[in-house]
Amino acid sequence: MTLLKEVDDIEEFIKNRKPTLLNLFLSIMLVIAFSCLFFSYIEKTLQLDFKLKLIIIFCFAFLFSCHWYKKRKLPKFKTEDNAILFAFNKIDPKTKNELDILYKKIISNIKEENLKSKIKVSILPDNILALDSENVKKIREKSRAKVVIWGNAESGTIRSRKKDLILSSIRFTYETRLKEKGRQFFNQDISNVVLNKIWTIDETEQIIERDYLSRNIKIFSLYLIGWNLILSSSEGDRKNGVEILQQISKDYKKRMDLNNDEKLMVFNLDMQITLYYNEKIRNMNFRFTDKNNNEKIKIGRNLLNEIINSTINNKSILFECILDFLENKPKYILIEKLKKVVELTNEKDAPVFYSLAFVEYYNGDIKKGFKYLKKAIELVVPVDQMPSIVGWYEEALSENNDKKYLNFPIGQIYYNLLESADPQRTVTRESLSQFVADYKDNKDMTISEMVDEANKMLNKIKS
Repeated sequence: MTLLKEVDDIEEFIKNRKPTLLNLFLSIMLVIAFSCLFFSYIEKTLQLDFKLKLIIIFCFAFLFSCHWYKKRKLPKFKTEDNAILFAFNKIDPKTKNELDILYKKIISNIKEENLKSKIKVSILPDNILALDSENVKKIREKSRAKVVIWGNAESGTIRSRKKDLILSSIRFTYETRLKEKGRQFFNQDISNVVLNKIWTIDETEQIIERDYLSRNIKIFSLYLIGWNLILSSSEGDRKNGVEILQQISKDYKKRMDLNNDEKLMVFNLDMQITLYYNEKIRNMNFRFTDKNNNEKIKIGRNLLNEIINSTINNKSILFECILDFLENKPKYILIEKLKKVVELTNEKDAPVFYSLAFVEYYNGDIKKGFKYLKKAIELVVPVDQMPSIVGWYEEALSENNDKKYLNFPIGQIYYNLLESADPQRTVTRESLSQFVADYKDNKDMTISEMVDEANKMLNKIKS
């Protein structure tokens, strides 16, 4: 028997041993035996002192012990790592090879999606068992993994077909920043797709089923991590989370065989992606004075395209109209889009009426502007949005002295926005008084109605 054959036998023995203390002892004995065999092989050409041999043997044994300890200890990730920990209990030793192949395919799939730098993957050592939910929760907390995927791995027969790998009762234990109510909907999403499902690899269809299983486990794992990241307070985490969720959405949309639960999951994914980009655009705080800010408008368009690629909603259409206005698109294009939102919201959305009012007022259709603004004021709108709304009118008036009638909507919005004790009532009084002074002799019916309305508001302010 050659030395290389001995090395192969020892390596195979060590590789297939579970990392118990007894197997550590046996493995160290094998290392010592191999060292002795090695010395006898080389002593014809190289004479070594007995003490030196002992030191070398000790070093080999020590290095092997360190390796053994590393293999059996719980993996530890950095807090900022987006880590997945696999913890399948190998009930049947035959499943080990299939699980190893599965792990490699999942890592390969993650790499294919250009997510390797964002996602860490590790495997729970055989000597640590994932027994139940509480046990796995502790494992996740100690390892700092974002997701632990666990369950029982075995081989056997299902419906008279031999299976090389059966993953029954697969479970995902994960970190979440979701509040209780949101967590219920989220858990329902993932559980409807994953739970009560037995994943198998058939011995006659290994390549196809391995790929199917690895991709599904990858998707579910990334789904959990993506959701967790998007709820982070760190913008870097949130950006990574959105990119992960976008990739999952694309993967699902390529499939033609989605069931209802999977379709609902994709819908919720797209809504979460849309919420993220809506917030990004809102935080850009577009103003009337951005009409010549081409760089800012371009950034806004890019963000809007991300929304359109996910799912179009009322807010995304309103953002599109803002950008259209800043790019000097024709009025009829804006009105057409805004009226579409009016229909979608059953005339219950205040922001769209504020937008319609501004477009009409700015383009000189005072009658329609007056009508839409009255409707907007009747509906509830968050107070924190009002300064932005009135700001557009103020900036438009500042740049267009011929549009003196804009003093009326400015005064009307301030009047309905602020309490009577608020010092901004001065702005209300000044705007409405200026409008009355400029248009009190105007015979147009709409203008006359607006003058009367302005006087009523002024009288209430003075009283």
